[in-house]
Amino acid sequence: MFKIRFKTLTFAIVAYLTVIVQVTLLNVFFLSMIKPDLILLLVLFFGLYNGEKSGLLCGMILGVVVDILSTGIFGINSFLLGFVGFVSGALKERVYTNHILTSIIVGFSASLISVSSYYLLANNFYRLPSFPQNAVIISGTVFCTTLCNIFFVRMLEKVIIFKQMTL
Repeated sequence: MFKIRFKTLTFAIVAYLTVIVQVTLLNVFFLSMIKPDLILLLVLFFGLYNGEKSGLLCGMILGVVVDILSTGIFGINSFLLGFVGFVSGALKERVYTNHILTSIIVGFSASLISVSSYYLLANNFYRLPSFPQNAVIISGTVFCTTLCNIFFVRMLEKVIIFKQMTL
């Protein structure tokens, strides 16, 4: 079992930059609806390394920020990111976080749950095309997020983790 010490200020700066990149730059570079969800990956990373309570808190805070900056239904992002943070925090002691296969499987699962749940919740409030019509967008977003998770987690490990101690 490992105890991880984070650089708190560095994490706050990375979270701020991730929100800015997600809300602005990804909309410019990815002209279609298919783009990676970097905020989801940040919450996933934080939950895996810090546990349930911290993952839930990080997910809820970043979700509220995304809800404020987006034009969607207020509360969906905070609910979904909080859920992802809590579940990934519950996996903290059960998965080997430094393995690339963990990044792929956990990133794929979290992205699939988040995107599908967002679609199903938003479908109650908006007139959206049917699920089969959005299957290409959903699968493309899940694939893109999973692919980015491989590189994003490695970058976060180098930038944010201060020290790993064996207990």
